[in-house]
Amino acid sequence: MRIWVLVRLVPVLAPVGSPALPRGGLGAGSGAGLEQTLELAGLVLVETLELILVLSPVLSQSWPGSSQSWPGSSQSWPVLARFVPFLATFVPVLAIFVPFVAMFVPFLASFIPVLAMFIPVLARFIPFLASFIPFLAMSVPFLATFIPFLARIPFKLGQPKKQIVPKTVERDFEREYGKLQQLEDQTKKLQKDMKKSTDADLAMSKSAVKISSDLLSNPLCEQEPSFLEMVTAFDTAMKRMDSFNQEKVNQIQKTVIEPLKKFSSVFPSLNMAVKRREQTLQDYKRLQSKVEKYEEKERTGPVLAKLHQAREELRPVKEDFEAKNKQLLEEMPKFYSSRIDYFKPSFESLVRAQVVYYTEMHKIFGDLTTQIDRPGLSDEQRERENDAKLSELRALSIVADD
Repeated sequence: MRIWVLVRLVPVLAPVGSPALPRGGLGAGSGAGLEQTLELAGLVLVETLELILVLSPVLSQSWPGSSQSWPGSSQSWPVLARFVPFLATFVPVLAIFVPFVAMFVPFLASFIPVLAMFIPVLARFIPFLASFIPFLAMSVPFLATFIPFLARIPFKLGQPKKQIVPKTVERDFEREYGKLQQLEDQTKKLQKDMKKSTDADLAMSKSAVKISSDLLSNPLCEQEPSFLEMVTAFDTAMKRMDSFNQEKVNQIQKTVIEPLKKFSSVFPSLNMAVKRREQTLQDYKRLQSKVEKYEEKERTGPVLAKLHQAREELRPVKEDFEAKNKQLLEEMPKFYSSRIDYFKPSFESLVRAQVVYYTEMHKIFGDLTTQIDRPGLSDEQRERENDAKLSELRALSIVADD
């Protein structure tokens, strides 16, 4: 039996060492060499399985030359030997597919140069596609503006069939809340504009004081006593103007800007109340949909118990929503109407502060005119005198036109 086994192993192992295998392994040689290799592998597989089929009776007995049995249970090998004929039936089927698969190897290999040709073409499109990245980055803020709009779209899934809030009531709520949102934006804008106005007034008066101080420290004033007297009067007037301007700004800050800031601080709590109302409405819709789902089912004991529990969960949420909705519908119009009574004193104070300031400015610059002007000269005489002095200046070589 041993000699017969060796005889069967020779034709199986001989092709492995034969020159039929292409040199360099499976990756070398042509497609025909690969096809021969696959056919050889199929032949080795067929011969090996046939050899196992022949050796199965031998493996079921004790190993020759030893008093011990083959490793493992002596009863397991006959069981395994029974599966060998069943597995051997698949050998011809597998042997048929080996040449068939080998036929496609040259065909698939021919596509490799074609695919390699497309790599430079695709590489040229990379800068073109990269040029769209800044455009997409610029589009992100524009697309982000649609997020609040999309957030207001109601979620359709799980909506109750029954109309919870009448459409007229919902429209009234949206209208009143929209008016308050517009009022909030206008209040913030007005507060910002008033702050810019007062800052500009302070900057103007400080600049005027600096100009008069620079003129007063000019060496020209030391040489001309009359000019020094005029600049001194001008500097005194600018300092008085700055003092009254500071009082006006302080008055506007207390009576206009701070009330605007307090009025704006009400809107966050209002928006939070609207948000809580919306959350309660969503809970109301969810529980109402749950109740309707149980009402549509067959009236069995478990269903009736769940229906009763769902109604008990719905009752406090419904009462909470109706209370919040009623409160907002009553208070939002009142708050919007109170804006006139609230802002009217502030703007009256703004007008008074401006009147006081410009009245004092009229007095200050009136006194300054009296100090600077020479008495006994009419306006026409002063105009002719100024024109004569300008003509003398134009006659100088340093101001002559090229």
